[in-house]
Amino acid sequence: MTAAIHYAADGYVTARQDLKGRHAAGNGFLRGMARWSSGPLVLASKTADEARQAADLVRADYGDRPVGWVPLDRMQGLRPPEGPGCLFSPGPVLAPLARTRQRLDGGAGWSLCGVTHTTASARAMDALSLSLLTAPLEPWDALVCTSSVVRATVGRMLEGQAQELARRFGATRIPLPQLPVIPLGVHCDDFAAGPQRRAQARAVLGVGPQDVVLLFVGRMSFHSKANPVPFYLAAQRVADTLPPGQTLHVVEAGWYGGDLQRTGFAQAAQTLMPGVRRHEVDGRLPGVMPPVWAAADIFVSLSDNVQETFGLTPVEAMAAGLPVVVSDWDGYRDTVRDGIDGIRVPTLMLPGGLGEAFALRHDLELDGYDLYCGTISQCTAVDTGGVEQALHALVHSPALRHRMGQAGQQRARTVFDWKTVIGQYESLWAALAGRRAAEAAPRPPLPPPSRLDPFALFADYPTLSLRDGLLVSLGADADPVTAFRQRRQLTVAGVDSGLHPTEEEAEALFARLRDGPLTVRAVLAALPGERQGAMARALLWMMKMDLIRIRPPAAGQG
Repeated sequence: MTAAIHYAADGYVTARQDLKGRHAAGNGFLRGMARWSSGPLVLASKTADEARQAADLVRADYGDRPVGWVPLDRMQGLRPPEGPGCLFSPGPVLAPLARTRQRLDGGAGWSLCGVTHTTASARAMDALSLSLLTAPLEPWDALVCTSSVVRATVGRMLEGQAQELARRFGATRIPLPQLPVIPLGVHCDDFAAGPQRRAQARAVLGVGPQDVVLLFVGRMSFHSKANPVPFYLAAQRVADTLPPGQTLHVVEAGWYGGDLQRTGFAQAAQTLMPGVRRHEVDGRLPGVMPPVWAAADIFVSLSDNVQETFGLTPVEAMAAGLPVVVSDWDGYRDTVRDGIDGIRVPTLMLPGGLGEAFALRHDLELDGYDLYCGTISQCTAVDTGGVEQALHALVHSPALRHRMGQAGQQRARTVFDWKTVIGQYESLWAALAGRRAAEAAPRPPLPPPSRLDPFALFADYPTLSLRDGLLVSLGADADPVTAFRQRRQLTVAGVDSGLHPTEEEAEALFARLRDGPLTVRAVLAALPGERQGAMARALLWMMKMDLIRIRPPAAGQG
């Protein structure tokens, strides 16, 4: 069972300055679907240009894979048996898609499936609480949580929001989507490296045969990713234990959000690990990462930030055959087996009840996302002594590095390769389809109250609304056809040329009106059924251009 992929560039494109984990995850998912999905690859997007962009990303790796397209405003094409029966979106914001489904189908025609990334931004919190409960989502929909701790966080928000709805409105029945846990994936073959590549990569960095390379990959942000102090202090202390002639290297394959971050890391490194040789490379640049992965001996990621939810880079390191040292934090706890694939270092955070002031400032938008995350990270600590012990054990034992690296690589291939992860998604989508078939009765289309037909929503604004009995007559122009051709070219003629009649339709109408006024009913009845709604809209545009006039019949007329 497969799904169409909701495509918007922000969810999948990695060639960007503001590269984040969700972009890499979305790109990996798209490539995984192109390679491993069991059904046709179908894209759903607002525009054909977006669909072409997605197809280009797919064909860069899998040039012969056919790609279909469903416009979002014709989402009925997702209905089985012709359509895949499910729409996957690369984030947690499912409410707009659910409203569109309800408008077009009633809500029972296909399933929706989203995925969590950060749970700390205001937009994500809203999407995962009130929007998730009040949007027309159903039990045959799903929001995939990428780790068990994310599942717990989402559950906590939903529980609190449900209690609030019950208190205020007496709500007792609140349909919820499924909340399965499925990890993010990696393409393990991308990280394979032989001895020759390793030797070349280490030579470029100036790494000696007995030297040890510690690697970090990701955004260089001490307030919204990982504070480097525990890493730098531990690295220096371990470097002090090395014999003469052996050097400890730290490679940071990351990117900075600004000069404050760049100078902050440089200052900390110079102060805290002067005896460690530090290398900086931009991990966003094409071709940079394969030799970096090959050159490394140990991967280190000590996230202390609530913006993290899964942590893709430790899994990439495992796929590259590296032992990993990570903080015992969020999704790292699901991916890295302590003592097997690497070492998880304890973390400590304040208990609930001491952060209400932070929550209030975040809610009032006095503190933005970055400051909110940064403030919390200042109240979160990674055990530096634990980092030192982990690095000491791995730096001094090539055998331990090899054993953990091999275990992690096997785990990455069996658990986190996209081939396996896409299979888990397809099993989920099949289960959703089964539930939908068992529980969902057909429903009439229903526009959401916040997005009603504007002519119904604003019906009290005009003097009259177009109706069958109104009379249509020619305007003041002696040659209405010439006037039509002239006025439709005007910039002020409107923002959407699709509201204009065709020239043939206009000419036919003018010819009929030369014999006298016609009712709106008579004008529309002369057209095929599929064009009558379009002509009704066109009549208003033609009246706006004074090509025709529409008025109530005189007393006693009609």
